[in-house]
Parts: sequence; C-alpha cells; structure tokens
Amino acid sequence: DLVSIASSLVMFPLQRLASRSVRASTVHSVRGFSVNRPQNQTQSRGYSSNVAIASDLVSKGLYKEALPLYTVLTKENPGNAEYLANKAICLAGHPDSAAEAEALAAKAVSVSGSDPKILVKQAHVLREVGKAELAVKILDGLSRFLGNDVDWNFELGKSLNFNWARYGPAIMHFDKALELNPHHVDSMYWRGMALHWSERGDGFAWLTDANIAGDARESFFKGLKSFREGNYQAALEHFENSTVGMRPHDDSDVWSWRGEAQLALGNLDKALDSFNMALSLNAKDALSMHGIGEVYAKKGDKKTSEEWLTKAITTDRLYHKSDYFRQKVPIVPIA
Repeated sequence: DLVSIASSLVMFPLQRLASRSVRASTVHSVRGFSVNRPQNQTQSRGYSSNVAIASDLVSKGLYKEALPLYTVLTKENPGNAEYLANKAICLAGHPDSAAEAEALAAKAVSVSGSDPKILVKQAHVLREVGKAELAVKILDGLSRFLGNDVDWNFELGKSLNFNWARYGPAIMHFDKALELNPHHVDSMYWRGMALHWSERGDGFAWLTDANIAGDARESFFKGLKSFREGNYQAALEHFENSTVGMRPHDDSDVWSWRGEAQLALGNLDKALDSFNMALSLNAKDALSMHGIGEVYAKKGDKKTSEEWLTKAITTDRLYHKSDYFRQKVPIVPIA
C-alpha cells in the first residue's frame, strides 16, 4: 500500500547511511541519522557525505527526515547560511514552527550577505508561512541575477500560481525552468495545474504527455487525466497504484485525489477515510478539508459541512485552490 511504499522509500537513505563505517569520529545520532563531526581531513569526507544526504532529502521534499540532520548541522555550524536556510525550509510547513522558520531564514540571508540563492530559499519559507506577497517581491528583485536559474523560475512560478493566481506569468516561469531542465518534474506538475486551473488547456493531459516516463508520479498524473475526463473508476485505480511515496506532500495529494475519485463514485465513507489520511500527512491540505465538507454535505450534515468548507478557505485563502474547488466541484444543496 501507499503508506508502506512511503515508509520503505524514507528508510532507504537511512539504511544506506547506517551501513557507512564511522572511524575515529564523534557521532551524533538523531532519529536514526548519523552526523559525523570531522576530526581530520579523512573524516571530513564522511561529514560531507552526510551533508549531501541532508541536502538530497530537502530536494526530495523529505523535510521531516531532513530536520534532525539540519538541527545538528546548524548547532555545530551556526554561521552556515545554507544549513540555516534548509532547516528553515524543513520547519516552514509546520504552523507551530512558522515564526522560527522565518527567523532562521532571515538569519541565513544576513549570514550570507544576501546571497541570491539563499534569498530564493527565504522566499520559499515566506510563501509557506503565508507571506506570499513578500516572497514574490523578493523573487522579482532577483531576476537580473537568477533569470536563468531553475530554482528561481520554479519558486516564482509557484508563488504566482498559488498566491496571486497569475497563471500566465506562472506558466512562463515553469516553461523557462523546463527549458533549463527538461526533467524538472515539479515544474511539469505545477505547469499542468496552472493550465487546469486557468482553463488555458487540458493540464492533466499535458502532464501525462510530458516527459515523465518512469517518474514516481507518472501514475498520479494519469489519474488526474482520467479524473478530468470523468472516468472516476480509472482515476481511482491510478491513484491506488501510484508510487508517489518519495515525498510526503505528494502522498497527501494522492490521498486527496483518491478521496475526490471515491466521492465522485459515491463512496462517501471511503472518501472520508482518504481525506483524513491526506490531512494526517499534510495538515494544511485544503482540498481534503473541502472534500470532507462535501462528504458531510451529501450526508445531510449542514453544520459540519459548513465548518469544514470554511476551514478549507481560511487555511488556503492565499492559494485560491479552495475557491477553485468550491466553484468547480458540485456540492449537494442543503435546505
């Protein structure tokens, strides 16, 4: 099942790390990770390897798994801007850690002397903690330095896409990111969603036609296309077979859309289970909150339905996603 897949994929880097021999070094164990403080030049290579693992976890969106590593790294290297910024990114998705994430990102920028790459990371953090307008302003100001940078184009495209619903400029930046890196699947995904939400084209069809063969999200994209075509049973099968286990955020998306397909098929209780699973993976998943509201609407529970729909829009008001689904997904009228 999807959870087992996710667990095995998360554990893989841990198993690799655990298999590394550690000689004549001080080892700090944090939730199964080993971080080696270099004692000499030979040992510093092992330390660098662990730093690379932490960076790789962040690049894959495995923030929960990367956080223990960066907690140790920032403690031992309080002046390292990249470590500070990456720890901030790991914290940004947790509402209770928003203030700490923002402060760490600001410290990283200060330590780096306003390095453009670190500013991109700060913009990522600001967007995640709800300060989207500031994130866009920061990214706009970096255009002359990073106009040909994949991460800058992706981050600006995503910020425009979700926070201001400026789909045209967002698609332009995703296109640029894909021109620079044709295999940047995150840009493919959000470009497809921008096409879908803006009704500028069949975004889900575009996703399945994109160069994603062999990517872990291929089945998920096929499910989105089937859903768009109204083939909800096929969509459900694709979502159930999806192997998007590498990234917790993507896992929540799979469960959200699995719930949408079950809801469309009239399987209300199964849909409710899927939406709740999505929320257990991503507490800010407004699509699932909205879906729960729809489930209760169809069950005739007006009060609970309105509570969940209001929560969805309140939680995700900057991203416009909740408003979109409120308009596009039919809700059974309640007298």
